[in-house]
Amino acid sequence: MHARNAGIVTCLDGIARAASGTIGAPHAAMSNWLTGAPNQGPFSSIIAMTSGNRAAPNAAAFIHLSPTPVGGCQGSTVQVVPTARSCGAMQAEFSKEGRTIANLAGIPVLLRATGERYLLLQAPGGCVIVSINLLATGPAQLAAPGPGAATAPAPASAGPR
Repeated sequence: MHARNAGIVTCLDGIARAASGTIGAPHAAMSNWLTGAPNQGPFSSIIAMTSGNRAAPNAAAFIHLSPTPVGGCQGSTVQVVPTARSCGAMQAEFSKEGRTIANLAGIPVLLRATGERYLLLQAPGGCVIVSINLLATGPAQLAAPGPGAATAPAPASAGPR
């Protein structure tokens, strides 16, 4: 594991938990961290996965964790899985274990009972499933957002004038 070889201790448990929940196939990865202070900055890893499944032969994932000032770690994982199945079929399948919580610019967002959120992106010949998860360990764990938080659009920023 890259994090262990880098000397990361602070977020090692969180990184291992993120990896076990995100990487589900043979893979190759490249990772980044602060080489001079691996326990004081972010750790991120880009993962490419392959499988024998013809409907979804390749996938990618991203893991990012950073230590918090109170001794924990917070971050996120993202999985990107192209599949030959239609987005309608995937939405029907995921709806068995969750529900659609938003429609962002025509892209359905689903929330599974496990707390995982999925975007379903229509693509030529199938659907691209994007899974987004938050992760926190230690004293400052994340609170699960309420149903309104999942569907409320972020306010538009006018930016500097």
